[in-house]
Amino acid sequence: MFRRSILFSIIFIFFFSALLCFVDISYANELSEWEPYPYKVISFLSEEQTDISTGINSAIDIRKAGSCATPGHAWGIAVKGNYAYVADGPGGLQIIDVSNPASPKITGSCATPGHAWGITVNGNYAYVAGGPRGLLIIDVRDPENPILVGDYDTPGYARGVAVSGNHAYLADGACGLQIIDISDSANPVNIGSHKILGNCRGISVVENFVYVTSYVPGQGSGLQIIDVAEPENPKQVGNYETSGFAYTLAINGTFAYLIDWGSGLRVIDINDPENPKQAGGFPLSWFARGLAISGNYAFIVDGYKGVRIMNIEKPEDIIYAGDYDTPGYALGISTSDNYLYVADGESGLQLLTINISDNSGLVTPDKILSDTDRILIRSGHNVYANCHLILPFGIKNS
Repeated sequence: MFRRSILFSIIFIFFFSALLCFVDISYANELSEWEPYPYKVISFLSEEQTDISTGINSAIDIRKAGSCATPGHAWGIAVKGNYAYVADGPGGLQIIDVSNPASPKITGSCATPGHAWGITVNGNYAYVAGGPRGLLIIDVRDPENPILVGDYDTPGYARGVAVSGNHAYLADGACGLQIIDISDSANPVNIGSHKILGNCRGISVVENFVYVTSYVPGQGSGLQIIDVAEPENPKQVGNYETSGFAYTLAINGTFAYLIDWGSGLRVIDINDPENPKQAGGFPLSWFARGLAISGNYAFIVDGYKGVRIMNIEKPEDIIYAGDYDTPGYALGISTSDNYLYVADGESGLQLLTINISDNSGLVTPDKILSDTDRILIRSGHNVYANCHLILPFGIKNS
């Protein structure tokens, strides 16, 4: 019995040593430091596909196109035409010409009272969530000379803003939802409000519904759905409580995508506003701050981890598709055409170019490792497999 145990030990050591010839442990350690969970599969391969070029389901190429320093701390961003509008914290509003992505330049700026947190652009105006100073309205018809034309001091601390028609909707911290009539930009008027338990940060409006994220430390958090068909009398019709701190959100079709500190990305089915329910999710770090959605992809800003990319074609089965590490602390993001515009904190605006090819790409593998259960292919920093999960390790180049 003792000899048999020794024999099994020798066989195990020999097998493990042989495996190390293929697996780069340093790469495994490097990945495990920043990603505590396995990657979802991004390509399905058959055992016959072991030649030099292998078809893949999708390929993502993301690169830096340009950058522009800002005087403050870039928190929020909106893009319209050839201009990026940055809510630059203490730096107010910064307007950046992005017509040449390789060389974006500040063309105009506007000092704001308070702290510029969130921003949206509608028509000739930029609407800024100004923290303790509420709503700030800036005329941006002349990008070189933006002018603060109106403001409304809300009772709370405004961090998020959305606009539809003649109304601006603010996530006003502990004071819930504030609805401002902006038909006269020089004289905005508060026409309605709705008290929401907790600290409100993220906000989006679609037709007659406003979606707000809020959190109460130790008492729950989540998505609040409010009917604003009558702006003077908003009514809460539904809510979904999440397990973390609901920070911000984006709406895409009949789904709300929430950044929920402590639990990650949460996908909520809002087809029935009175009965929202979870459809899917994916774990993220505590540093995730915002997201933008384009087509089948969600682009998430994750603090010092930069940009994370998720394939959301199937909300119930989200796939981790790639990432890009920006130099600063990524706080806000917007998309337009094939570009990502990142409000990168102390690093200002980071402009990235992204190309996604679906069902048409080929990958040239550095190394192929095959056994009876799976085929793993390493090409650069990507790992492709025919299994359901890809564990965070790399295959050493030969």
